[in-house]
Amino acid sequence: VAPTTAAFDPLHKLQAHGPGSVGAPPDAGPAYVLKCLLSPDVRLLATTSSDKTVKLWSLDNYSFDLTMTLTGHTRWVWDCALSWM
Repeated sequence: VAPTTAAFDPLHKLQAHGPGSVGAPPDAGPAYVLKCLLSPDVRLLATTSSDKTVKLWSLDNYSFDLTMTLTGHTRWVWDCALSWM
């Protein structure tokens, strides 16, 4: 009997931050995604990282398009919060 498994790539293999990621400088070092957070309306995904950035991704039509990179942090970004009024 063949084992029943699903084929998927673990989250730690996602290239959301670091070398090879969208918008990364050519000399970007390795980075770790530290947190993923969905917006209340489930249209944006925020990722925080050891590369000192927060990236906002559009989830419209399941596209995962990078919409904004928030820079200027001096250390790893461990957390974030999203809210709408």
